Amino acid sequence: MCRAQNPILWGKPSYGGANHKGTIFSYNTSTGKDTDLHNFGSSADGQVPYGSLIRASNGLLYGMTVLGGVNPGGTIFSYNISTGAEIVLHDFYSFPDDGFNPYGSLLQAKDNLLYGMTSLGGSAANSSGTIFSYNISTGIETVLHNFGSDTDGQNPYGSLIQTNDSLLYGLTPFGGVNKGVNGVYGDGTLFSYNIFTGVESVLHYFGSDTDGQNPYGSLLQVNDSLLYGTTAWGGTNDEGTIFSYNITTGTEFVLHSFGGTNGLRPLGALILADNGLLYGMTALGGTYDSGTIFSYNITTSAETDLHDFAGGDTDGKYAYSSLIQASNRVLYGMTCYGGANDSGIIFSYNISTGKETDLHNFTGADGACPFGDLLEIDSPFTGINQLAANSNQLSIYPNPTSGQFTIKTMGNQNGYLVEIYNLLGEEIYQSVNKSPSGDLGIIDLNTQPAGMYFVSLKSDEGIEVKKVVVTR
Repeated sequence: MCRAQNPILWGKPSYGGANHKGTIFSYNTSTGKDTDLHNFGSSADGQVPYGSLIRASNGLLYGMTVLGGVNPGGTIFSYNISTGAEIVLHDFYSFPDDGFNPYGSLLQAKDNLLYGMTSLGGSAANSSGTIFSYNISTGIETVLHNFGSDTDGQNPYGSLIQTNDSLLYGLTPFGGVNKGVNGVYGDGTLFSYNIFTGVESVLHYFGSDTDGQNPYGSLLQVNDSLLYGTTAWGGTNDEGTIFSYNITTGTEFVLHSFGGTNGLRPLGALILADNGLLYGMTALGGTYDSGTIFSYNITTSAETDLHDFAGGDTDGKYAYSSLIQASNRVLYGMTCYGGANDSGIIFSYNISTGKETDLHNFTGADGACPFGDLLEIDSPFTGINQLAANSNQLSIYPNPTSGQFTIKTMGNQNGYLVEIYNLLGEEIYQSVNKSPSGDLGIIDLNTQPAGMYFVSLKSDEGIEVKKVVVTR
């Protein structure tokens, strides 16, 4: 079995669909079929989903909408990929001081809670957005921090990341002490939030000299010390930057300033591909002023324009989101406009050949103008799902009916040891040392709670790890 050759992608365009308020869809890269799974906007449902879907440890998908719900300041919702049921879990602005209008994505942290941000709401005195948590077991949403006081950040649009057990990091496009290009609202901040102490700390104020300004995306952790991100304005050309932030030294560096012909206005996040390069997109600039795909080499500091979106019937334009690298090593993304119906496209970019391919043209009826990222879930209905596989030494063979799976090894190892850990890092299985290749037999994870598990192969050639999701 090799599911990695035919990824299935999931997403949620912000507009279009039966109610013109956005959809949830899946796209099969093998068949080219786009399936409309849910239409937002009916009754008290959410409307206009920004951000991306995430798959939580219980196997459900979670996301947010900017508008809709009872109040209507947006919603948190779940989607069951087995039953097709979408459920509104929280209506923002349902009580005093709650946030509203979330533009980013949720994060499931190591404590199993979901964390996110809203762009507005919170303290009535500030109404500049919040950090919140959502407990998927109890259904309780809790406001943890109100942005906007004094020199704090304001109006976050991106998502949080977790770097260790306690610290979350994020960006705000406004707020802070520097009043550069806009002269009023501040040029944004980089901040941390300690989930144990409840302390939010501004670590960097954007906007001084030729620094970047107004970061709308999210951060990327590349190693223990370095975070990478982009700003939409600022830099030597005032058209956006790539920057790094060292969490050990507290130092921020502008690594690249965009400049029109090589793209401008990066609004999404960077990704680290398996070839060691960072990849991202700009919303504007390039040959046709419709945005670009670019790479950045953190070793040589070289930024390379890889593709200029052309718009029109055969290419996308205006990418407001981020790329993903699927398990077949190909990059996938979406644009908000362009394509045959000017409603945006799904595209692929092959990092080996340099070829960009228009895969699907949104029609409006099946969604339009995606602002979020894609999510790969290759085999959602089998009970076991292999999400990542970069080695030819370890293969996982799921049984679609029983939820059991068999591990086989290949290669020339002198011996190997297989260990399985749950999301908390607790070891739940360990094999005896085995010969160079063979069959470990059946391993049954259905005795464990539904969720994500990590299968580790230790051999003389190193350690390989794969993620496996057990659902019911």
